[in-house]
Amino acid sequence: MKIRIKVKHLVYILGLLTVLVIAFNVGALPSHKLAEAEQGAVQTELKEQVLNKIDTAKPDNKLKLIEEYMLKESDTVLAHAYEAYIGSSGSMFSESMELQTKPDFSLKEKVPYLEQYVKAGRSDQDVSKAAELLTYYYEGSEQWEKASQMLAGALKRLHFTEYRYARQELLFMKAKLAADQKQYGELIRLCEELTLGNKNPTNFDLNIRISNLLAQYVIAEDKEHEVLKRIQAEMKKQEEFIEGDQRAAQLQTDQLQMVEDRLKKMVSIGLERMTDVSGTITKSDGEPVAYAGVFLRRQDDLNHSIREDEPYQTMTNEKGEYSFKGVVPGSYKLSLGLDLNQISGWTWPVSGDADWIDLKGQQSLVQDVVFQPLMKLKSPVNEAVVKEKKLIFEWEPVAGAAYYNLNLGLKLQGGSSSRSIMQGIRSSRIEIAAEDLYNVISGVSSSSNGSEEEKIDPLSLLGYANTDNQFMWSVEAYNANGELLTRSDGYRLGNDLTGQLPFFYLKERTMTDADRALLAGHLEDADAKYKALFQSNPEDAHSLKMMFTLLEGKLMMMHGEDTDTETKKAMKGEQVGLLKQLVKLHPTADYYGWLADYYLKQENWNEYNRYYALAGSLSKHTDTSYTDATHAIALMKQGKWDGADNYFKQSLENDKSHRFVGVYIALGLYRGGSLDQAIQLAAKYPDRMMYNNPLHWEDMLLEMKSESKGVSNYNGMLQEKIGLYIKGKDQELKQWQPSAGSHDTAMKKFIAGLLKVG
Repeated sequence: MKIRIKVKHLVYILGLLTVLVIAFNVGALPSHKLAEAEQGAVQTELKEQVLNKIDTAKPDNKLKLIEEYMLKESDTVLAHAYEAYIGSSGSMFSESMELQTKPDFSLKEKVPYLEQYVKAGRSDQDVSKAAELLTYYYEGSEQWEKASQMLAGALKRLHFTEYRYARQELLFMKAKLAADQKQYGELIRLCEELTLGNKNPTNFDLNIRISNLLAQYVIAEDKEHEVLKRIQAEMKKQEEFIEGDQRAAQLQTDQLQMVEDRLKKMVSIGLERMTDVSGTITKSDGEPVAYAGVFLRRQDDLNHSIREDEPYQTMTNEKGEYSFKGVVPGSYKLSLGLDLNQISGWTWPVSGDADWIDLKGQQSLVQDVVFQPLMKLKSPVNEAVVKEKKLIFEWEPVAGAAYYNLNLGLKLQGGSSSRSIMQGIRSSRIEIAAEDLYNVISGVSSSSNGSEEEKIDPLSLLGYANTDNQFMWSVEAYNANGELLTRSDGYRLGNDLTGQLPFFYLKERTMTDADRALLAGHLEDADAKYKALFQSNPEDAHSLKMMFTLLEGKLMMMHGEDTDTETKKAMKGEQVGLLKQLVKLHPTADYYGWLADYYLKQENWNEYNRYYALAGSLSKHTDTSYTDATHAIALMKQGKWDGADNYFKQSLENDKSHRFVGVYIALGLYRGGSLDQAIQLAAKYPDRMMYNNPLHWEDMLLEMKSESKGVSNYNGMLQEKIGLYIKGKDQELKQWQPSAGSHDTAMKKFIAGLLKVG
């Protein structure tokens, strides 16, 4: 019996692959590390034993063994079949280690046995599972005809009524194959069969997947009216079932509406062609990443984990190649499904705002992925205890790197927190004062256990001043063009990769009784103790900072209440007073930045401009795109139009998410710019932020242009509403409701979008 990594629960992690993932997966116990080091040899031995057992078994027993070893432990849905899912928009890893006695077989090893099972296995849902997995395999190697024949054979073996769901899944796979091969007559026939055979009208998932397939048909055959009519019929059908499960039905209705809106847009702008997207997934040493899941994900899907109803899913072949035929125009990103041995020691150097795939009707597009080795760290590592006043972070230099960014993380009760500490480091070694880390505003988090009341996590409050907590660090390497080359944080499995783990303790300071009370959860007692310490020693910057942080925690726990209550105002005012004392003792960019943000909200421009300049003078970050944009907003509100324009441009060029483009567009319209100019700007800088409902500025502006036709005062009304936004009259704008049948409905959507930016 050996220990292996097993996917039991998947967690969706936005942004960086946090180093907490490393902590979960490499484990801290020597026995775990030893087991991992031995795992490869043991797996090989177990595989040989199992394969021999299957090969020599009698026919009936052979099928049972295939079920046991090759079907029961796999999920044939690609969205759940792998141990890790990685992409620039988010990553999912296993968060548990558990005992496992059965060997893992690669898809290539499974194929001949799955083929036997589809031909001779029991006529039940397991045949469907095997057939679906084989279909992805055949698709990846472009064996289209073989995939179609195999699905047809599997369908014949499943009873029409007893295994209706399994049959629907196989029919859908056939329809997907037909769409990929541009066999639109077959696609329509299969979609009709699926619709007629769907006896459960609340199977919304199937309706959405069919509608997505038909989007290809719209463009290729110019059948917009026919397909839109069908989608609208499905939406009407779902409205009849909203009373039964309102939340689920509304969610699916919204998704169908999204399909309909996308089709209408494609037709309105004259897109007449779909795009074939292909590429190769390899490691930098040339090794192909074979049989990996490949997901071409629409922008609208990036705010959640991968779902099986997403339309573009496939698998790489032996050479690491993949392809998607006939992809509907739009904005996409790649995500990959991998087993841990495929990603262990490697990283896909892609950042959240980069590597967008924008399809606008071009014939084909190639998007390759090359994994790079994880960076090697030198110090501090392996739970080193640092007692000096300065920490030395050191790592192996990366060829071609122009600079590095350093991130620091800490454990929390419910996970971890990580933030950038320093950017633009020109060498592979940097010294940072321990006191500088103590003064980092690390953010406040809360947690609740089931029905228990939500509580502030004291680990987040004490931050990097906690000598008992384990800290972790990571580093990223960039070339002179600002492109990510590789990083240190990622998955490491086995002794050859776990020699230098990025964990350490910082014990330069001695914790106070107030700190201990805080960690015990006695926040009021801790606050009183910090106040007493500061009163006795006005130079005690730590106690002063903790008084400020405790107020931040209290304010966070008041979420849901009116943001303008007198209590909150008083607490914010108290924080301002504390920070003004604190910056005299230990000035930092964090502290000045917080004060600048406070005075921005207060529209106190003298104080804002002063603290903004002070924060910039101490900043250790090269990426100033966010502060550039917020400063542009401040200048806009001060009526300094040209300055605001320059800072918006600077931000948009450096921030690939273009999160503030809507405000820049609004400024241009307010200053007399045309809707056509705004549309061009929105197309050049599409908003890439991961909102629950993405802000498609170009679409909104196109609607406004259509809405404005024949309305003489449209631009004047628009400028009036933008003027209210600039003046901070948010509540007035939220309460504004266009009258029924009025000409400003699209304008309302635009203003509502503006209020979401930030």
